[in-house]
Amino acid sequence: MKKKLAAGVLSIVLLVGGATAAIAATDSSKLDEIKSLTQQMLGINKQIVDKEVGAGLITQQQADAMKSCSKIQ
Repeated sequence: MKKKLAAGVLSIVLLVGGATAAIAATDSSKLDEIKSLTQQMLGINKQIVDKEVGAGLITQQQADAMKSCSKIQ
């Protein structure tokens, strides 16, 4: 369980960090597109976390921790 939590948190951090690096090298129209896609992906990740709680794979506390990490943008 802790490995899944750590993997989820790490992937979110890498996603946000990667998006930030990509944003620095693009024009404003591409920036808006990247930002929109990133928001969609974060929303889908939150839905996946909710489904994992419903399936009993992680606890609500773990889900809350994963969701709070995704708010750091």
